[in-house]
Amino acid sequence: MTEVVCWTDRPGRFWRPAPKEYPKTGAFDRGFTAESWDVWLGPGPAHPCSPLIAPRVWRGWWDYGTGAIGDMAIHNADPAFEAFGWGAPVSVKGICDEPVVAAFPGRAKIEMTFAPTPKCPRAVKFTWMNDSQTPPLPKGVHPKYAFGDNGLMFIGTKGAFNGVVWSGGNPLVIAADHEWNAETKAMQRAGADAVKGLTFHNHFKEFPQACGSKMAYAAPFTQALLVGAIGLRFPNRELRFDPAAGRFTNCPEANAFLQAPARGAFTMKDFA
Repeated sequence: MTEVVCWTDRPGRFWRPAPKEYPKTGAFDRGFTAESWDVWLGPGPAHPCSPLIAPRVWRGWWDYGTGAIGDMAIHNADPAFEAFGWGAPVSVKGICDEPVVAAFPGRAKIEMTFAPTPKCPRAVKFTWMNDSQTPPLPKGVHPKYAFGDNGLMFIGTKGAFNGVVWSGGNPLVIAADHEWNAETKAMQRAGADAVKGLTFHNHFKEFPQACGSKMAYAAPFTQALLVGAIGLRFPNRELRFDPAAGRFTNCPEANAFLQAPARGAFTMKDFA
């Protein structure tokens, strides 16, 4: 395996990109009261109650959300992290027009490199793309093939396959190491038959399973995506990360974002 590319259509029509500044005024609506808003804020910084923040747009605000990578990569990139045993990346580069200050950009890319693991004995580049960006079609794919609005593509030395995880499609071999031909079509058919009848997402079933047995996997996976999100604070700059130390080594100012601030009487331990 040489490269993994993951993408989503978010924020798009699901939650619009937030403005560049937090709302300066607000009103308690949508069922919020002063007390319930304080609880909703939790340890996060205090801002006025506003529909520009909750209930949905919080994903786009740095103080409360993790942008598109936190919203959807936790779903779409899961097969890669589980298959390869990845932890935190050794480098991250956020690609966007301007740095994240208050709100995440509507469109961005994040490139991460992961060190070899027992399951994946070579370093692999992982690219995250959001806001309906999709990767270039690999060599050897059918000329009329089109990616879906969410997906995960694995690219190896002998071809590529698309793991369509969010929209319910099954993984599919889409290219070999030669131009599209009958052999590629047969390979694709065999792969489709191998996964026929499998279900690749069921929130109601998977949530209790994850709570009961998968925290040792889910925590490092989440941390890796958060390191990626920090890359958007320093756009177009490669940040080197030491997974063992849990620190950025060439950008000391990025380490300030590894610890979430606590507001008032709230601490993160309250929510553990």
